[in-house]
Amino acid sequence: MTDLDSGSGSREARGRGLKLSIVSAAAGVAMMAFALGLGGLGGGTAAQAIAPCVQHANTPEELQFLGLLQSWRNGTPSLAGALTLSAPLNAAAFGYADYLATHPNAAGHFADGTSGFPWVTRSISCGYPANLGAGGEGLAVVEASFQVTVTPQQALNTMTAEGGGGVYVPNNVGYPTKCVGVGKSVSADGKKVAWVTLIMAGPTSADCPQAVSGTAPTPTPTNTNTPTATPTKTSTPTSTPTPQARFGVQLQIAPDGWALVTLPAGNIAQVLARAYGCYAVVYELRGDTWRRYSPDVPSYARNLTDSDGGAFWILGTAKDCGTISL
Repeated sequence: MTDLDSGSGSREARGRGLKLSIVSAAAGVAMMAFALGLGGLGGGTAAQAIAPCVQHANTPEELQFLGLLQSWRNGTPSLAGALTLSAPLNAAAFGYADYLATHPNAAGHFADGTSGFPWVTRSISCGYPANLGAGGEGLAVVEASFQVTVTPQQALNTMTAEGGGGVYVPNNVGYPTKCVGVGKSVSADGKKVAWVTLIMAGPTSADCPQAVSGTAPTPTPTNTNTPTATPTKTSTPTSTPTPQARFGVQLQIAPDGWALVTLPAGNIAQVLARAYGCYAVVYELRGDTWRRYSPDVPSYARNLTDSDGGAFWILGTAKDCGTISL
């Protein structure tokens, strides 16, 4: 639950961090997703941001994310409105994404030591006008003991998974909320990925500060927030898989809910054998195609059999299995 407080010309939201995680002390696997917080106008900026400002030209992948973000916000009247890229916000977003990606175990909005409203402080330190310092920050951070990927759609899914998060900043906070920055960074070894987006207030009757021209690609219809289940024929499901090798990974699945998790490489049925009965279906986005595995359908209805190691969406059953050691 996010609490909204107003007063003294500021609007603040303190959200509890959304954590979709698997944790393993043995394998060093940890996956964290955070999306929270709106900052007040010019408030909470006592500390100096540690993450550097990095001038950044958006990549095609970041522009794809922007297109998905714009489409998603346009679906809600209180969020709808054209978003324009701003050079200072790009510098702040990419600078913090790079800080998160290059610092093991760093996650959340305060990882660089900035207090108050850290996303506001970082934006202002990169040249964004202090009088427009109101808005939100969305984060999607994945860290593992093996190389991982986080697509633009997966990043947006993570940021939108908790109502009241940073990407839910309304389209007017005293000024129109219309300026945006996007940054994605990957660690040198490919084992950590960080996405950061900033959505901030802009001038009422002028362009965003240091507006950047960039066209966001139209999102493809295959990249949906929730994968669509394929029709299956009536048949007898296969037998329960027998657990074999230990993978040294601990998994947490939300009962009756979707979770974005990281799984090690191997046959999906064997990787999840010890989680049998705790999940209904697993999806992975490969290219533009959703691949699915479910223990409750016959083999011809599955097109996901093996994991190369990476991010997966998993739907929990009603059973609360707690922490599962794979």
